[in-house]
Amino acid sequence: MPQAVLDKVFHYGFSTVRDIGERRPTTGLGILGTNAEEIHTPLAGLGFGLPLSRLYAKYFGGTFDLVSVDGYGSDVFIRLSRSGEAAEDLKF
Repeated sequence: MPQAVLDKVFHYGFSTVRDIGERRPTTGLGILGTNAEEIHTPLAGLGFGLPLSRLYAKYFGGTFDLVSVDGYGSDVFIRLSRSGEAAEDLKF
């Protein structure tokens, strides 16, 4: 991910998914032998995945770290508490 995009990925509604009609050439190297752009789910591209994932990690007492090297790829590291006591201490 380019640095300009990293500043926006945790804003709800922001997405890097291209328009459904615009297709990239497929390589067959993604999940289950398909390219990621071939996978269309009802929530794909709506901009809720990363913000909600970070919110859930924080809710369960964990951390969510996104590391991106421009031109190479991105990694997400999620650490969660094994005991599960962090969510029980929250007051709403």
